[in-house]
Amino acid sequence: MGLEYHIQIMSEILLKTESGNSEIFVKRIYLERGQNIKTHPLSIIMERARAQGVTYEDHHLLYPNEITVIGENMIEAQFPRMNQGNLLVYASKIPLEDGIKSIGGLPKEDLQRFIQQIGNAVDALHQLGFNHLDIKDDNILCHNGNFYLGDLDYCVERYSEGDQEDREMFVSLVAYSLVTAKAFAELENITDSNKEDEFFQTRLFEIVASEYSPKLRDIFAEFRSKDSKTNFTEFAKQVNEEINLNY
Repeated sequence: MGLEYHIQIMSEILLKTESGNSEIFVKRIYLERGQNIKTHPLSIIMERARAQGVTYEDHHLLYPNEITVIGENMIEAQFPRMNQGNLLVYASKIPLEDGIKSIGGLPKEDLQRFIQQIGNAVDALHQLGFNHLDIKDDNILCHNGNFYLGDLDYCVERYSEGDQEDREMFVSLVAYSLVTAKAFAELENITDSNKEDEFFQTRLFEIVASEYSPKLRDIFAEFRSKDSKTNFTEFAKQVNEEINLNY
């Protein structure tokens, strides 16, 4: 297995290797103080996923298939054969924001597949007892037209406030993916610095509701509420039903 190249990503190193005609990605991760291979979130998630039958193909959760210690403060996590890339990239590799500006929105089938598959992935992660807490485009990968939730390195053991944070982040990501070119220009004028700002969020939801369906505003609000009993898979189905009716 020969090393092809490596990319430095913050405190992590992602290595792309070749095995036959396949590509395997290996992520070298620096351990925090007091952390070891057994207590690292990736190790726990990997073992629980195997025990509970959570698979890449069915659940779209990108956990490693092997983790080894390679130094006093570093582990190496080997991931399945995936193409590294950000969320919602087109075949021409146009990033999400540039794609919205240039072609006016996401293709319907890609949009619905993304929403459903990442909703399934978050439910699977919760089933394994973890919160993601950083559900955003940079942490989702696209491979052969399918989407996978990755960057599980900093997941935490599941807790109620963590569920709420995951819900709010997923709603914002879904709403943002629904925005068309005209509306995107308005959102850029609101703020360039903080997409978690409450005013930005409120205007984002209003725009999406006006462009697709007023019912989406209610679907978003119910799912974001602290009393919500709707899981991520069901929320994704509700949104996709509105897309079918109003795309």
